[in-house]
Amino acid sequence: MRRYVLSFAICFLAITGAVAAVNYNIDVNGVYRNQDSDVVRAYVAKLRTSPNGLIFVPLEWERKIKIELARQSTADCYVWGSSHVKQVDKATVPQILGGCDAVINLWESGAAFEDFVAAAGSLVASGRRGRLYVGIDPWLLRRNVNSLWMQERNSYERGRAALGLAHDRIGPLSDGGKWLNLVSADYALNNLRAVLTSPLGLRPTLVASLKLRDGRDANPDEAIMLSNGRYEPITSAAPPPSSVGDGSFWISEQAIEPGIAAEFEVAIRALERYGLKIILVLTPYHPDVMACTGARVCQTLNAVESYTRDLGSRVDVEVVGSYDPRPFGLTSRDFSDDTHVGVAGLPSLRRLSGNPWNAKRTGGALPADHE
Repeated sequence: MRRYVLSFAICFLAITGAVAAVNYNIDVNGVYRNQDSDVVRAYVAKLRTSPNGLIFVPLEWERKIKIELARQSTADCYVWGSSHVKQVDKATVPQILGGCDAVINLWESGAAFEDFVAAAGSLVASGRRGRLYVGIDPWLLRRNVNSLWMQERNSYERGRAALGLAHDRIGPLSDGGKWLNLVSADYALNNLRAVLTSPLGLRPTLVASLKLRDGRDANPDEAIMLSNGRYEPITSAAPPPSSVGDGSFWISEQAIEPGIAAEFEVAIRALERYGLKIILVLTPYHPDVMACTGARVCQTLNAVESYTRDLGSRVDVEVVGSYDPRPFGLTSRDFSDDTHVGVAGLPSLRRLSGNPWNAKRTGGALPADHE
């Protein structure tokens, strides 16, 4: 019996030690080590002075780079959101940002509510003032839509504090939580998955992958991050009609979580108090999406846009654009896929006098430009 207990204890300790070694040495969420902070600062410093931009960073680096860009950059206008606003700046949307002296685009792939809190908190902590254009995605008002935000989970919790939001139980780990996480099988699987699914999974390889390559050296399958954070593809073309999706990306049964919507409003009011004038931005979906073939797509777009316009009225912030492409006269040629309007369509965006979803529902006239 004693031998059995001893053998079990040795196996348990060996497995626990292996899990801890994986979690500490790979540590994809940077819970235990911040090896790459100097690399990130160097990349952003080089980016800000690069006339041609730099080769776009791997997904594992995006949030670190954008948070650091918010810390280092000073401008009078900032853009935040998902890839729906990745090409928005003064040059591409002059009718909205033409009055800005300088624009910094802080967009992030798959950006969600937690990313908004992290980015907004970083702007507040850095004492930024001016205008903040917030991209409103159909999934923004839901919790934990994806786990990408956890790459900057410390920035998220700091952002909650800066914006007057309560401490989040899924925020950064306490000291005790870090020890438990060190032997977490779930975190070990997350780390191993990163290694197995991407050659960039190991942190030393990640650091090596962040090369300061000039944008002029980009390959056809790469993209450029301009000095202001804007995304610049090497090639861009509208998709053939047969390849257009139904707009259901990250659409779920619940369009809006009341608790998240309430926190979003608190955050918007706080940002206004800190001297950041908020403009809410709705980017159009492909005309084919308006056929409403995707499950809950149109219901979600209607619900989130209606909420956004109501919020704009209640807190006195401007709303620009719409999910509905019809008021802007956009066609399939203006889109890169079912959910992303391309550079060709961005100059059409403007403030509308009403909600086009009301017209879609009733068959009435579309709202005109807001005077």
